[in-house]
Amino acid sequence: MIMPVQPALSSGHKLRAPGRAGVRVWLALAQAALVFAATRFPQPEIGLPMLAMAIAAPLLLQLGLWQLKNRSLIVWACAAALLSAALALHAATRGGARPGPGETALFWFTLAGLLGLGHCFVVAGAQDRRLIARYPALYDTAWTTISLLGAAAAFTGGVWLALLLGAGLFAMVKLEGPLRLLGQDWLIYPAITVPAALAIHGLTGQTALLRSARDAVLTRLSWLLPLLAAIVLAFLAVLPVTSLAPLWATHFATALLLAAVAALGLLINSLYQDGTAPPPGKVRRIAASVAALELLPLAGLAAWALGLRVMEYGWTEDRIIAAAAITLAGMLALGYATSVWPGRNLPRGMARTNIAAACVAIALALALLTPLADPARLMVADQLARLASGAVPPDKFDFAALRSSGGRWGAAALQALAADPAGGVAATKAKQALAATPPNPARPLDPADLNQHVTILPAGQTAPPAFFAALASVSDPNWFAPCLRDNVRPCTARWLTLAEGQQALLFFGAVYPTLFVPDGQGVWQRIGQLPSGGNCTVIRQALETGTVETAPHPLPDLIAAGARLTVEPPLGPCPKPRPP
Repeated sequence: MIMPVQPALSSGHKLRAPGRAGVRVWLALAQAALVFAATRFPQPEIGLPMLAMAIAAPLLLQLGLWQLKNRSLIVWACAAALLSAALALHAATRGGARPGPGETALFWFTLAGLLGLGHCFVVAGAQDRRLIARYPALYDTAWTTISLLGAAAAFTGGVWLALLLGAGLFAMVKLEGPLRLLGQDWLIYPAITVPAALAIHGLTGQTALLRSARDAVLTRLSWLLPLLAAIVLAFLAVLPVTSLAPLWATHFATALLLAAVAALGLLINSLYQDGTAPPPGKVRRIAASVAALELLPLAGLAAWALGLRVMEYGWTEDRIIAAAAITLAGMLALGYATSVWPGRNLPRGMARTNIAAACVAIALALALLTPLADPARLMVADQLARLASGAVPPDKFDFAALRSSGGRWGAAALQALAADPAGGVAATKAKQALAATPPNPARPLDPADLNQHVTILPAGQTAPPAFFAALASVSDPNWFAPCLRDNVRPCTARWLTLAEGQQALLFFGAVYPTLFVPDGQGVWQRIGQLPSGGNCTVIRQALETGTVETAPHPLPDLIAAGARLTVEPPLGPCPKPRPP
C-alpha cells in the first residue's frame, strides 16, 4: 500500500493564514476591469490574449493566496498568464472561419484543464517539497481546488438569483432601473468576480469541512460502482451475440464508450480516493477489480470505432480531439487493468496511473492548443494526403471543409491546389472554395448579391429586389440563415398564395421556415415563422413542392400589451407520408 503522508492542506504543513478579504476583493475588482477592457477590443488577436490573462492570473492568485509563498505564487501566476496569452494568440490567429460556440467552449475547457492540472502540480509540489508530489498531496490539492471553485460558482449563482429577484420585484411596480442596471457590462463582471472571491475567502479556512464533505460524497458515489460494473459486464457479454454492426451504426459509439470509461474511472477513484483510505467492503473491492478490467475492452472498442471512421473518411478536427481522449482512456485502462493482476495493488496502480495520465493530459493540451498538433493543421495534412493518393476522388473531396475548418493551413492548401498548372477538377473546385465566403455572422449582407444565394421556386420564377433587401435587413439576433453567407449550403424560397390571393415567399435556410409578405407599398417584411413541426421531413417536402393549402385559424389571436399572440396547436409527431 501507499505510505500515508500528510494531506497537502492539513495542519502538518506550514501554510500562510488566509489573506484578508480586502486583498481578494481588490483582486476581483482588478479582474473585472481587465475582462471589461479585453472585451472592448474588436481585434481577436488582441482581445482574446488579454481576456485569457485577465481570467487566468487573478483566479490563480485567489486560489493560491494561502497555498504558496508570495514569490512562488507571483511567479506561477505570471507564467500561467503568459502561457494563456500565447495559446489564446494562436487560437485567434489560426485563421479559418469565425469559431462557433462549440469551438470556443472547447478552447476554454482545454485551457482550464491545462491550468488546473498545472496549479495542482505546482501547489502540491511546493508543499510536498518534490518536483512531482506524492499522490495523496496531489489528490488533496486537486479536490480542494475543485471544491473551492464549485463553492464559488454556487455562491455567485445565488447572488445573481437574489439580484434578479430584487430587480423583478422593482419591475412589478414599474421601476425598470434595477433590471436595466443588471444588463450593464461594467456591473456584470464585478458582480461575478467579487462574490466568487468572497466565497473562496470564506472557505480557505474550512479545509477540514471541505475534506469531510468531499469524502462523504465520494464514498456515497462509490456505492454505484457495483451497479455500473454489472451493467458494463452485461453489455460486453451481449456484444458477441448482437455483433458490433449496431454499435457502429449509431455514429456516436466513440463518445458513448469514452463516457463509460470516464464513469467507471470516476467511481474507482471515488472508492479508493487518495489510496490511503481503509479498505472498502468486499463487494465494492470485487466491483472495482471487475471495472478496472472492463476499461480495456471499452477503450479498445472506442479506438476501433474511431479507426473505422478515419479509414473511411480521414481525420477531422473532432476525430483528432477524440483520439487524444482515447489516448488518455487507454492509459487509464492499461494502468488500472495491470494493477488487478495477482501480486499487484489496485490503489497503488491507480495512483501511479493517474499521475502519469495527468502529465500526458498536460502535454496533449499544450500540443492541441499550439501549431504542434493543431487539429486543423493535422486535418488538412491528412485530407491532402488522401486526395493525393487517390483515396478520395477530386469530385468527392470536401474542399469547402478546408476553407471553413482548415484554418490558415487549409487556405494555403487551397491556394496551392488552385495554382496547379495541370488544372483539373481539383484546381477548379479549389478556386470555387476560395471564392466562396466562409460563414461569418458578423459580415454584413449585400442585398444585391443575395439573389445568387437563393433559389426561387417554382423553377424559372424570380423574386423582387425588395425581398432580398428584407432578408438582408433582418435584425433579430435569434434568426440566422447560414446559407446567406456562403456558397456551400443552398437557400430556397417558394412562392405561396395566402388568403384572398395575397402573394408570399416561404424562405428555407434558417432554423425554421420563415414567411415574408409585401405590404401595400411593396416593402417585404418577415411576418413569422412556421413552428418546429415545419422541419418534419414530410411537411418540409410538401412545403418545398408547393403542396400547401390555406385554412382560417380556428382560434382568435390574443392581444397583450399591444403584442399579438397566436395560439399554436400542440406539437405532435411527424405525420406519415400519404400514399400517392
